[in-house]
Parts: sequence; structure tokens; C-alpha cells
Amino acid sequence: MIEWISTHITCCSQHVHLPHAYAGYFWLTLALMFLIFEVGTPGLFFFVSFAIAAGCTAIFAFLGTHFYGQCVISIVTGCIAFISLKKYAAQIERSSFKSNIEALVGQKAMVIQIIEPHKSGLVKIKGDVWPAIVEESLTLHKNTLVTIVGVEGNKLVVK
Repeated sequence: MIEWISTHITCCSQHVHLPHAYAGYFWLTLALMFLIFEVGTPGLFFFVSFAIAAGCTAIFAFLGTHFYGQCVISIVTGCIAFISLKKYAAQIERSSFKSNIEALVGQKAMVIQIIEPHKSGLVKIKGDVWPAIVEESLTLHKNTLVTIVGVEGNKLVVK
């Protein structure tokens, strides 16, 4: 029985040859599907790596690479793309700029209402008034120049 299947498959593989273009179009379709999936999951770069792998594999399929070679190319380029995109995403995250209240850390501010230990006061920075608390056990008087060292909730921590 196994010999018959082996012979039959061999005979079929000798008579049925699909053009390499079909495999290439398959990989291109797969790449497009992965790009559509990526649009549905923004910020992950997960499906983009598969799309890159499928696109590279499509090129080799159009050039006539055997199916097993296409699979190896897909796996290797997928892994390389995934690792590269992961490093790129981490680099973007590290270099991203701070906004809103987080951007005020490190800036200078002027005390406009006395700030006592365990009580909040007010500081003015860039024309905006913010509630603030003092980092240490000291009292900061009006018109004292302070540095913003952190954020606790919606209050600035000053020093």
C-alpha cells in the first residue's frame, strides 16, 4: 500500500507542475493579509514581520525557488524582521519625548503660594499654575525658584 502511494505521488508530481508564479502570488497575498492584520493591531509590529517575510519569500518564489526553500526563506526572514522591528520599537520607545505633566520634570518653577511639608502649594511654570508638594521637610516661601523633580498624581514634586 505504501509503495503504491509513493509511486502514485511520484507519478503525479512528474505530471503536475504548477507555475512558480502561483506560489509567488500566494506569498504576496499572504503578505497583504498580514499587513491588513497589522492595521487592526497598531503599535505591535507583530504582523509586519510576517508580511516582510512573505514579501521576501514571494520574490524567491517568482525566481523559481523550491517550496521547501521558500519555507526556510520565510522562517529566516521572519525571524530577522521580528528581531529588527523589536529593536526598532524599543529604540523609539526610549527616545520618545515626554508630554503633558511629565515634560515638566527638570524645569524651573516659581512658588506663588507657600508650600509646607505634607501640604500642597502652587507653582507657576511657563505661565501655567500647578499644585505642588515639597520633596523634603522644609517650607518654600512665595517667589522661591524651585526645580521640579517628579510628579505624584496631578501634583508636581519640587525641590
